Amino acid sequence: MRIYICGPVTGTADADVRFADAETRLKMQYPEADVINPVAISAHLTDAYKPKVPEWEDYMAVCFPYLLRSD
Repeated sequence: MRIYICGPVTGTADADVRFADAETRLKMQYPEADVINPVAISAHLTDAYKPKVPEWEDYMAVCFPYLLRSD
């Protein structure tokens, strides 16, 4: 089973903390599942795009394929 964590990211200051907490809880509740944290996956974009700031579309291009492969 693959679980993709969804929730507001854009415009929030605490997305990394909220998504990490959700990832931890889901892994405890479903130890056999592959839990996909889009905030962790897309974290590398900030460094890869310097000095440009990634746009929402840039993050979606990376994360959307993971969402499509989730249950």
